[in-house]
Amino acid sequence: MSRNENRKQIGKLLSHKREEKGITIEQLAIKTGLSETNLKRIEEGRYNIGVDMLMNIINALETKILLV
Repeated sequence: MSRNENRKQIGKLLSHKREEKGITIEQLAIKTGLSETNLKRIEEGRYNIGVDMLMNIINALETKILLV
């Protein structure tokens, strides 16, 4: 799987979890300290996210994500 595909897959997972929890992009931005623009880019797979940022988002969503 290419890096681009990986980013898209992670973005879809995060978007799904956020929507499942009923959290808006704005609310997640406040919880994580990230901008709404960057969160949208992450969910669209257009932002190369590091492990620390990924864990920040996962913790803010109070969830776990299995990456395989």
